[in-house]
Amino acid sequence: MPPSSEHYNFVERLTVPDAEAEYSVIIDGEPVAFGHCKKEWLSLLALMQDGDEIWRSSSPKSEWRRGSGTEFIVLLRDSTVVYQFLTKMS
Repeated sequence: MPPSSEHYNFVERLTVPDAEAEYSVIIDGEPVAFGHCKKEWLSLLALMQDGDEIWRSSSPKSEWRRGSGTEFIVLLRDSTVVYQFLTKMS
């Protein structure tokens, strides 16, 4: 079950390999995990500790329809957001 927070809509828990595969893009003919967000991804990985969780957080569908949707990758530690970065916006 996703963690609860009034500021985040946690959609899916991700593993490192799953996140890297899902957010891989081709740059100069090579796959790059998180593409132009690679610096942010590497910062998240550097902060990770045993027991931390990676989650995708997304605005409700109604916000996407209004053109104000956002999606973040969030690092949680003991149900507290330690780090986040934007992956999509409308």
